[in-house]
Amino acid sequence: MREEIFDLRLRVESAQDAVASGKGTLSEGERQLTQLKVFTAQSAASGPGISVKIEGAFDERALSDLVNELRNAGAEAISVNEMRVGPRSYFTPAPSAIAVDGRSLRGPWMIRAIGSPEVIYVAMTRTGGIIGQFELIYARTRFSVSKESALDLPALATTLR
Repeated sequence: MREEIFDLRLRVESAQDAVASGKGTLSEGERQLTQLKVFTAQSAASGPGISVKIEGAFDERALSDLVNELRNAGAEAISVNEMRVGPRSYFTPAPSAIAVDGRSLRGPWMIRAIGSPEVIYVAMTRTGGIIGQFELIYARTRFSVSKESALDLPALATTLR
């Protein structure tokens, strides 16, 4: 994840240098900067994607695993119960809740991810995939995954350091 952020920052700097030297266009640099801000959750994001609804017992490790699996499947932006998560977000146990970046959230859980709905959906629901594993581990918990044509996710509530 850090390598991806570093690579995006290098590409933004390269585009800015190209614009400054007259070899690039401003729109190219702006596009890369926008991409970096979405990836690091510094700006709101919109687009197609998927929703994962979880009703029942679930813990912070499983939530972290799910978010990581969404990133691995190509999700560009992710939120948990309307709270945006970024590359440095963390999940810890809290009384009757899960703390996301130190803020307690309670189920039912709604995780939304922007990216290719087809690709992410298949990654989540394939045989032996993460949702199938969760259904075995959390037998009384209900999981539903749906493709979404339009999602709007907020920016991260805190500033990255």
